[in-house]
Amino acid sequence: MIFNVFLIVWMASYHFHGSANPQLGGVASLSSVQLLICGAGIAVLLRQHLPQARARQALAPAAAPPAVAEAGGASRQRYAFDHASDGLAILGAGGELLETNLRLRDMAGRDETARPPGHLEELILAEDRLACRRNLERLVAEGGPVEFQARLDRRDGGRIWTRIILSLCPADGDLPRTILAEVRDVTERQQRLGVEKAFLDLALAAGRLGTWQIDTRRKLVLGSDKFWSILGLPPASTRSLDALSAVVHPADWSRFVAYGAGDASGDRQLEFRVRRADGHIRWVALRACEPSPGGAMRTGIASDVTYRRERIRLRAAARRRKGAVLELRHRLCNLFPAVIALVKLMEAPEDDVPGYKQSLIARIRALEATHQLLSRHGTWAAPLRDIVVQELKPYQRLNNFTISGPPISMSDGAAEGFVMIVHELATNAVKYGALGHANGHVDVKWWFDESPEFAGDLHFEWVETGRRPGIVNRNRRGFGSNILGIRGTPLVGRSASMELLNGGLRYSLHLSRNDVASSPTFASARSSA
Repeated sequence: MIFNVFLIVWMASYHFHGSANPQLGGVASLSSVQLLICGAGIAVLLRQHLPQARARQALAPAAAPPAVAEAGGASRQRYAFDHASDGLAILGAGGELLETNLRLRDMAGRDETARPPGHLEELILAEDRLACRRNLERLVAEGGPVEFQARLDRRDGGRIWTRIILSLCPADGDLPRTILAEVRDVTERQQRLGVEKAFLDLALAAGRLGTWQIDTRRKLVLGSDKFWSILGLPPASTRSLDALSAVVHPADWSRFVAYGAGDASGDRQLEFRVRRADGHIRWVALRACEPSPGGAMRTGIASDVTYRRERIRLRAAARRRKGAVLELRHRLCNLFPAVIALVKLMEAPEDDVPGYKQSLIARIRALEATHQLLSRHGTWAAPLRDIVVQELKPYQRLNNFTISGPPISMSDGAAEGFVMIVHELATNAVKYGALGHANGHVDVKWWFDESPEFAGDLHFEWVETGRRPGIVNRNRRGFGSNILGIRGTPLVGRSASMELLNGGLRYSLHLSRNDVASSPTFASARSSA
């Protein structure tokens, strides 16, 4: 090869220079030498690089025929299928096992000599086969991939948790429709979840809590055994939301339904009552987790808060009793000065000691009756009507009085003074006026005064008709006049006046808002009037 190149270069050089100009023989000889040298260099270069080119050509594989290339690709795919890290299986349209890889056979505890199973369900524990069958039917019906968890039943008796993904492979030419099953071992994760669930159950048991879930779309309630126990129901996997109406108190049912529907104004806590089978009422508190955007599940915990509510109620009752005791002690302390004032105001006649004692006892008993009336209502406020009825009750058999007016309650301080005024009016009516005989009549009434001078005051009026014959003048100054405030200030109220009529008497008194300010019914009675 090198010699041929050298010869060609030399001949070309000689022919070009010698034939073109014979007279330049010397120059031609020099050019020939140069060409010979260049040719020798080219030959050396070719000798160095030609073996390397031949070697690269020898290493390059020859183009394989199409059939041979396709056979090599199928071999690589088969190797990847058999040696995949997850279990793989090719199933028929009904779940029949057509092919399995090494990993799946190892997970199932089967070797090459064992009889291959005919169906995917034969690899799965009996309790999980129904879920497998339903997911196969769902895959065929919907076409999309489905995923579920199931336990594999190993030949050695062991159990492993797996996550199975089924994908549908459509028919292609002569190839029928098949199903690709990917089986992944999740036993370690399930064991970890089991330990976490055990700790969670222990914490919930210590706190007497139950877990629940409400499917807001399907109206289903899922709960733990403790949750159903709190509601007084036997354990169950799920119950419909409407089925709980049998235990939820009717007064709380609407709030419970709104909470289960997820439209309870974002409120994540609900307390409601449940009726147990034995008739007992229990309070249950539900607390929901933060809902996920667009989520159809509400998840939370439940607790029995009956004892907590009972403690709150008992503490409130104890505080009320303590306050009542303190109030009673205060009222008793105030009662003694009232009795002393009565004794000081009454003048003891020298010749009628028994009468003086009787009058004093009657007034003290009036104070006692007022004290009992105030304590009976529990608010230390007595209705005005009850005070009047109490003083006129001994004469009720005569049916010779009428009482009318809006419902008003008087505070304890005003009630004690007012009962003394009514007692004095009733006593005088028995001695000198209408209550002393069968033909007399007493009309007691009160209303809200609308006059500019007494706007907003309660106007009380006592009117007697049918004066006892022989009684001419009752307008005398004494202890009763001081109580009624005829010539001074009454014990309670203002602008008291007494007018003797032809055959009767009229006594009027104005009670200001301060005299009945503690009454919760004052505003409502004022508006209704």
